[in-house]
Amino acid sequence: MARTSRSATLDSKTKRLGLEKAKFYTETLANGCYLVYRRPQSDSAGTFYARWKSPETKKFQYSKIGAADDVVKADCVAVYTYQQAKDWAKDWFKRCSRKDQAEAAGEVVPKGEWTVKDVIDFYIADARKTRKNPKTAEDAVQAANANILPELGAIAIPRLTSGRVEKWHADLAVTTHPILECPAHAC
Repeated sequence: MARTSRSATLDSKTKRLGLEKAKFYTETLANGCYLVYRRPQSDSAGTFYARWKSPETKKFQYSKIGAADDVVKADCVAVYTYQQAKDWAKDWFKRCSRKDQAEAAGEVVPKGEWTVKDVIDFYIADARKTRKNPKTAEDAVQAANANILPELGAIAIPRLTSGRVEKWHADLAVTTHPILECPAHAC
């Protein structure tokens, strides 16, 4: 079994509750990647944050992870253990890095949560730049506008389920290729 790293100040609620109130405590997870804990002024739960420094721009980005399990049991939705907060932060660092690399390469990256429309727009912009045949991109635009965007365009990617895609696909098959019923004697 893999060993998990421990923190001198943040890995247990006992240690965190012993920290000075109204202060931030930072733990370096990797170069430019930090897990931050803020001990509140009151005796309520502290809060975990992630801080990432872009190697390209040298700017920092912050994201609130959630409350620490100082007073309430962790649920990995609003309340996190030290290890859960660390895992959440590492995943967020990877997303920040991919986004930073895409922007450095001149790609247009949507802000916030991506929708199906954002992904299609991104694909089409890339197709227009890299494909030798411009008609390919225009065919994709027409197909997306006719078949995909009316039903799925506004859905955020994390909320797009396989069931939703299967239903859309089945509905599309019926509308574009209706089954012709033939008399029993003709088949």
